[in-house]
Amino acid sequence: MCVLPRMGLPVFLAAVVLSSAASARAQFFPSSPPPTPAQGYLNGAANLTLANAQYEVLIQQARIMREQANQAALETRRRALEQRLYEYATRPTPEQMRRREEEQALWRSLNNPPGVEVWSGDSLNALLQGIQSQRARAQGPDEPQVPLPQEVLAHVNFTTGATRGSVGVLRQGAQLHWPLALQGDPFLQERARLEELFQQAVSRAVLGGIDGALLADMGNALQSLSAKVNAHVADLTPTQFVQAMRYVGELKDTWKALQDPNARRYFSPAWTPRGATVGELVGQMTREGLHFAPCVTGGESAYSALHHALVTYGTQLGLAANR
Repeated sequence: MCVLPRMGLPVFLAAVVLSSAASARAQFFPSSPPPTPAQGYLNGAANLTLANAQYEVLIQQARIMREQANQAALETRRRALEQRLYEYATRPTPEQMRRREEEQALWRSLNNPPGVEVWSGDSLNALLQGIQSQRARAQGPDEPQVPLPQEVLAHVNFTTGATRGSVGVLRQGAQLHWPLALQGDPFLQERARLEELFQQAVSRAVLGGIDGALLADMGNALQSLSAKVNAHVADLTPTQFVQAMRYVGELKDTWKALQDPNARRYFSPAWTPRGATVGELVGQMTREGLHFAPCVTGGESAYSALHHALVTYGTQLGLAANR
């Protein structure tokens, strides 16, 4: 039985490996003498030189890879800059966006828009702008003759465009026509006060201007009426509350229009809607630089009829053909 010497297993294994290597070298190179000290020195120097050369090669390869990474980063930045320049070059300009919005608004106005857009004047103004542009480009004296009933003109409201306010509530004089929801006793004091103030405002506007004190009193009275309506919301049906607040809003719009330095012109013939045809009305608005203001309570059907007349006129003028 073979007894292993007293040594650690790793040392024993190392000895076995060295013994096996020596036996193999002796088997394949039986006549090779052991290396001399000089040969060992030269062999070590050669190995050191080879290792140093490999180190230098690795260093140069690392530098090349670093340069390649830098070049890739620069190429990425260049392409990113080119992409930003391309996006900036193809981005629509503010003028192009404005024209596109106008075209979309005109297309919507020509194709049966919702009633609220007609009554607010938005669709009418889009048609007006399209008709004005088309008339400026049109060649020849021929113009469509689309009649405009006078009962429709009686409900048309103008604005300069500075605000959406108009004097539509006062179109038939300074007499205010209160809705049923505001005809009750709780609002008696506010009604009397506002009727007095609006009569004074119309009289002064016709003569040349409204002073600031009167406008301030009107604003306070309107705030008082609005607060009174909110305080009596439980006494009103939902429909009555909506009607009351809408009329209060129309009065506030009129109050804003009366603050315009040119407020007196709202009561002059120049700013009073007139014309037997759509073309005459458009001509008046073009000369005076006017826009359509929202309709007041009771004028919805007139605005719908006016919209239909404007669409007919614009279509005959060739407006739809340019879409």
